[in-house]
Amino acid sequence: AFKLALKKGVSNGTLLQDGQSFRVAADPIVHNQESEEEALQINILKHASDDGTKEAASEGDNVSVSYIGKLDNGTVFDRASTFSFQLNGGEVIKGWDRGILG
Repeated sequence: AFKLALKKGVSNGTLLQDGQSFRVAADPIVHNQESEEEALQINILKHASDDGTKEAASEGDNVSVSYIGKLDNGTVFDRASTFSFQLNGGEVIKGWDRGILG
């Protein structure tokens, strides 16, 4: 039902789609004043590979992450003990692919 609602919103011009993102057509575009480094914080706790030598994730690698999503005031809005996906495989939002890559 949700996908159908998004599709209908795009087709009638109420919503605009950019990749996996949607916004209301009448809303102004707000540009974030923070740099990517300030807006997205990723703390790498452990690197892992089959032979123990690989330290950087590459495009196409399967990665597993644990995360806690927090607002600036410390409020937790999301968390996962383990979440796995393929880098740049279209499985997650672009921020995950960009943040974990390399």
